Amino acid sequence: MSIVSLKPHTLTLKIDFGSLKFANTSTLTEYPIHWIGQERAKQATYFGLQIDHPDYNLFVLGEPGSGRSSLLQNALAEIAANQPVPPDLCYVYNFNTPQHPLVLQLPAGKGHWLQQQLTQFINDLLQLIPEQLEKAGNAKATAIKNTHGSEQNPSTALIGIYQDWIDHALKQILNNFSNGSTSIFPDYAKLKNHLENIKHDILNHLATFQSSNKREQKHQGTLLQTLRARYTIHVIVDNQALTNAPVIIENNPSHQSLFGNIGYQTINNACTTDFIHIQAGSLLRAQGGFLMLYLDDLLTDSQIWEKLCRVLRNRTLHIETIYPACTTVPVPSILPEPIKINSKIILIGSDEQYYTIQQEHPELAQRFRVKIDFADSFLAGTEAYQQVAIFIAHLCAQQCLPHFSRAAVAHVLTLCHKIIEDQKRLTTNFGYIETLVVESAHQCTIRNNTIVTEEDVRNAHEARIQRHNYPEQQTQESIADGDTVITVQGEKIGQINGLSLIEMGDYSFGVPTRITAHTFAGEDGLLNIEREVGMSGPVHDKGVFILQNFLSALFHHNAPLALNASIVFEQEYYGIEGDSASCAELYALLSALSGLPFRQGIAVTGAINQFGEMLPVGGINEKIEGFFSVCQTAGLDGTQGVIIPACNYRNLVLDQTVIHAVAEGLFHIYTINHMHDGLELLSSLPAGINNDTGFRETINYPRDTVLGYAQKTLRAYRAACQQPAQSAKISTKQLSR
Repeated sequence: MSIVSLKPHTLTLKIDFGSLKFANTSTLTEYPIHWIGQERAKQATYFGLQIDHPDYNLFVLGEPGSGRSSLLQNALAEIAANQPVPPDLCYVYNFNTPQHPLVLQLPAGKGHWLQQQLTQFINDLLQLIPEQLEKAGNAKATAIKNTHGSEQNPSTALIGIYQDWIDHALKQILNNFSNGSTSIFPDYAKLKNHLENIKHDILNHLATFQSSNKREQKHQGTLLQTLRARYTIHVIVDNQALTNAPVIIENNPSHQSLFGNIGYQTINNACTTDFIHIQAGSLLRAQGGFLMLYLDDLLTDSQIWEKLCRVLRNRTLHIETIYPACTTVPVPSILPEPIKINSKIILIGSDEQYYTIQQEHPELAQRFRVKIDFADSFLAGTEAYQQVAIFIAHLCAQQCLPHFSRAAVAHVLTLCHKIIEDQKRLTTNFGYIETLVVESAHQCTIRNNTIVTEEDVRNAHEARIQRHNYPEQQTQESIADGDTVITVQGEKIGQINGLSLIEMGDYSFGVPTRITAHTFAGEDGLLNIEREVGMSGPVHDKGVFILQNFLSALFHHNAPLALNASIVFEQEYYGIEGDSASCAELYALLSALSGLPFRQGIAVTGAINQFGEMLPVGGINEKIEGFFSVCQTAGLDGTQGVIIPACNYRNLVLDQTVIHAVAEGLFHIYTINHMHDGLELLSSLPAGINNDTGFRETINYPRDTVLGYAQKTLRAYRAACQQPAQSAKISTKQLSR
């Protein structure tokens, strides 16, 4: 029998807080926080942010609490600080096709400046120039009349005077704008052409600007207002306040907030719109910089997700009108010139979402060529412990919390091992660490202390369990009251205690489950009752099929097996998933087949493969602690314990109560490598298998072994099944005679 009873010191890890090079965390705040345990993610992040290519957007994977958002934001700020301020984005009137406003990209801050200059230009044109030009115009008109003998149209006669002034004013604006240079930005020629169009449009509407008759002005007021709106510039993204590239975090994306919108105004119950009502979204505000989005937010509205996919595919954004639902009058549509997108998108999602996009949307996947995979754990060690301590120090400083002693930090580190279930690795769930730090500091404050101690951390951890463990308490009370039947003393045939893990989102706990098996002669094979009633998941079904094939392999020399068997999780009403009970199920079957009673004080967890080898399972600490609590309530007698796979050895970070019971010989934790290792412990008889593979080529298992008794039962089943066939054969012969 290859079974090991673990010693108390192996059931957890002991962090020597003396190896931590500080008295308390107040001395660590001067050290920077690094990408703790995320070196791969760090390299991928800086590569993706620095490479200048439109398809190298970033897809960030990782669990919430891993620090992915905060670390990405810090990296974005760092990279953006060394990049130039992007241009302002503006729209102007399209004199050729008014329904298609034109976009202008102007140097940062110049959009607002140009808007002010054009406004002043129009005000001068409307208020100052007409009076002066009217005097000059009257004199010139008289001369023209005397010369030609007939009065000409004033608008035609004064074109030269107006044109000279407008030319001078607009050229002055352009010169001041560019400081004499003609190549400081790509849209210079486009701006110059727009100013030229303004001049021609004014000259074409001289009568409207020149009219001094109050009655005519009243009738022409609407037209004049329309003309003034043509000559303005509408700045939709003003970057004059920026000192570097923008970093936009969009936490509440809607169609309007992300892509922009075209508003409207209602005049006399009629809706109108123009380029002045174009609004930019975060995608344009991030132009020339970075935009961070959460995929879960985008997927709540399929239209937003589809629109973003189109934008990424075409690399251009078309700002569209969102028609108001409050009016029955349609809004005249305008189609602004599309804008070439020049922002890097950082999309935060899950592993499942990333690989779904890879499989179902390969074209979109090509737009996110940088995968940033945040790990859920990292190797422990002196340097890693020091980095976590620095993280705790910064938390305390930022949130004005009392600092932690070395012993307190050591206990936090132990719990970091426990949550990831690994003596050699630490969790990267810094959200959990932050919660533990805050609650430990609160315990310290209650005691009116200035430094958080190990006791404070332990009390905070226990208090959190107390707040969340009501379902576990109910389960334990149900077992103690006998409503859920669990036997932890004595022996029974065809019955064993398996260990289950109950996960409830923010809390998980282990609980024993009675597994029973029944066998009799027949040819139907193994019946998985959970599967028959639709209460088992595919992984559990897979485990049962493996178990069934392994059972057949154990007794292949008796093939075909004349066996009907059923297996069930007693009093389980919510469903079963996972294969961690497959070894316990096999033991229940072998007990039923052999007719041998198995110990009820020994619970079993572990999956088996087709060769009977033990495979690791999750939730090992919770499972052990859950069964220990049941045994402790029933009364520890020194015979109780658990059997776990040997490869789960490194996952043990057990509660001190369990470790003390093991030290006193009241509870035992056994590890096995193969399923037959546990048979002798459960039955007090040899398993009947001695070779490494777990199979025997001989016809018979030894008589006084577990498999020997099971073999005897199977042969009796086969004889029982063959007897009716023999009787039928004899009857047939008698009839033929």
